[in-house]
Amino acid sequence: IVSCADPLPLDTDILPDPVAVFEVLSPSTAAFDCTVKAAEYAATPSIQVYVMLAQDRPQATIMRRTPAGWEEATVE
Repeated sequence: IVSCADPLPLDTDILPDPVAVFEVLSPSTAAFDCTVKAAEYAATPSIQVYVMLAQDRPQATIMRRTPAGWEEATVE
């Protein structure tokens, strides 16, 4: 997760206003990450980029927030 917020105390595990989220997809969680988590991240206004990284091959799916909505690109 990437955030542009001021540094947080070390005793917290909540990052305010994330702007980018990176997920490494595994076979057991890929469907959940690509649907449920993607919808949750899309509903978080501060998140501008959601990157899903394949675990078993050199591939990334990049979801980017634009004024017209979410734009998806796959890079191999």
